[in-house]
Amino acid sequence: MTIKHGFRGVPLQSADPRVQRLLAQALAAHGSNLVRLRTLREASEMAGSGPLGIRPPSQKSEILLDWEAMRGRWQATQDGKVRGIYQQTPSGVSFWTEKMGTQKLRDAEMPFAYVPLMKTGLVGLLALRNTSDTITYVEKGEIKGKKGQMIVRSQPTPKETLVSKGRDGFAREICQTTWAYLFAPDGTLIAERVTQKQGKSTVQTEMSFDRFEVVDGIKFPTEVSVKSSQIPRGFSLKLKIKKITVNAPIPASEFNLPGG
Repeated sequence: MTIKHGFRGVPLQSADPRVQRLLAQALAAHGSNLVRLRTLREASEMAGSGPLGIRPPSQKSEILLDWEAMRGRWQATQDGKVRGIYQQTPSGVSFWTEKMGTQKLRDAEMPFAYVPLMKTGLVGLLALRNTSDTITYVEKGEIKGKKGQMIVRSQPTPKETLVSKGRDGFAREICQTTWAYLFAPDGTLIAERVTQKQGKSTVQTEMSFDRFEVVDGIKFPTEVSVKSSQIPRGFSLKLKIKKITVNAPIPASEFNLPGG
């Protein structure tokens, strides 16, 4: 079975040869095994610091991707308790929060181009081949002080999705989302910006990929500095990837939703 993600599959929604060239450089920089990913499990922890030694509660998250089964899941926990789930399976795009329960957002989007909430990283690059969103090339981009060539994925129309409201948890909102990916001269993905327009307001999150580790021949970002318009001034956040597992079976039961 052909896995339709990343640097092979259906054509990109961009005829710009500069996009194709930049993705080819990214493949060389991050490892050819990237195109052979069948499953991915990534566990991470977000910790922060602020003025006067104030430390906000840490949050753990897990990403599950099974491209062959067309299933993707992002799950956030805090103090050992699940706070939010956002996922796509062949049954549709759904989410769960303790406050709102399980809700379906829309039918499954085909071809499969799921990306998790917040950091998408290499998963975001893998989705570029299948998405029907608009893809453009930017010669001179900048994110968190880093500069380089950039690929931008933009939703042409707003979609209903699950959005983070910081300390207030999550909410169901109609957003128009843009993802921007910044590359070093050798093709390494070094930063990402996610912009969500919600009516008259805009939430922007910028991530700098500061450290990388090679897992099964793939260079993954494992330490990420985060800046968000939702974070109070004076606070900083750091996302650390604790464990990465590639191409191990992921049971379908792990995509069950509470009460589903």
